[in-house]
Amino acid sequence: MSDRVLPSADPEIESTIDDFERFFSELIGDVADIARSAPNDIVRTLTVAPHNTLACRVGVTAEQFLHISMDDNGWELDGYAADDVALAKRILTAAIDGRVSKRTSPARSEMTVRFTDGTTMSTSSVDGCAALLIPQPGWRRWGSLTTYEPYRSA
Repeated sequence: MSDRVLPSADPEIESTIDDFERFFSELIGDVADIARSAPNDIVRTLTVAPHNTLACRVGVTAEQFLHISMDDNGWELDGYAADDVALAKRILTAAIDGRVSKRTSPARSEMTVRFTDGTTMSTSSVDGCAALLIPQPGWRRWGSLTTYEPYRSA
């Protein structure tokens, strides 16, 4: 066993996760469960599991970069600057309000959020090598579409 001590999380990481935890608590109240974890001494995560099973599960991981996850897609933001945190909160608010959809096809998916001003932002992911080896022209047109519900019912 090693006597090596891992460094504590950077104070900026801790304060960012604290800020997101307050943000989620104020925004969602009792309609979702918020779990905070520290997979190691550097990384901090928050996972938000909505009670509405048709809503999109979201998460925030703070480490070198700020990661925003939704289902198996996500955004990696440059850091912890005010504009990065503001964008992350816009993305997360869209998901919590039910303004998110996901297009999937074999080995590919794309998550799109719609902001209150009508603009959209998307992120794509591929699953393994199959996406590189199997051409699927037009998959964004014919892939299956899931539209997530808001955390709170109307």
